[in-house]
Amino acid sequence: ACEGRVLVCARERAGRRMVAGEWLSADLGGAGDGVEKPAEVLALFGLAADFVTKDLPLQAIKCLEAALAAKPLPLWEAEARANLGLLLLEFTRNVGEAKRHLEAALRLVADYPVGHGFVCRVQLALAAALGGLGLRNEQRKVLERAAQMEEAHLSGQERGRDRWYVAFRGRLASLRLEEGDSGGALGVASETLERLESGAGCGGSPESL
Repeated sequence: ACEGRVLVCARERAGRRMVAGEWLSADLGGAGDGVEKPAEVLALFGLAADFVTKDLPLQAIKCLEAALAAKPLPLWEAEARANLGLLLLEFTRNVGEAKRHLEAALRLVADYPVGHGFVCRVQLALAAALGGLGLRNEQRKVLERAAQMEEAHLSGQERGRDRWYVAFRGRLASLRLEEGDSGGALGVASETLERLESGAGCGGSPESL
């Protein structure tokens, strides 16, 4: 029963759609070098976020495309591409284009101390795009690599790592179910629960995703 609960919670959270008002920010927080967004990019991001809040995704997409045309610094390009990829993935049939933007966003932030949640959200979206294109092997690799990264940090002091670990593992379990392998899905869920209950988890329960 516990394994099933973990599986259901993880599937629901990992497959959650971008909701109105949700925006992925690549800000450096206090760890960066103080680089500020140019006024033009800031204005376009503000407009795009406002359109997302008002459930006008196509207008938001146009704003983000305009922001990219302004050739911003890599960090802000990554923010534009991440949000553009999410919008294209949810509201259009341009899954291939969404995939390219999400992959580019991950490459661009590789050398920046961006928020951990930004990277994880983009990884989950990229996995969804790969699945939408029927690239199951690539999708599985992205999820497995991300889950392994999270598992390596479960015993550390960074809060919230376990929620992403469950999200990635839950999506892997979902893939097993979609392939008709219910036993394999239960195995993934059971292993996930065992890892969390080993005392390594540091930031909440599966329901906190």
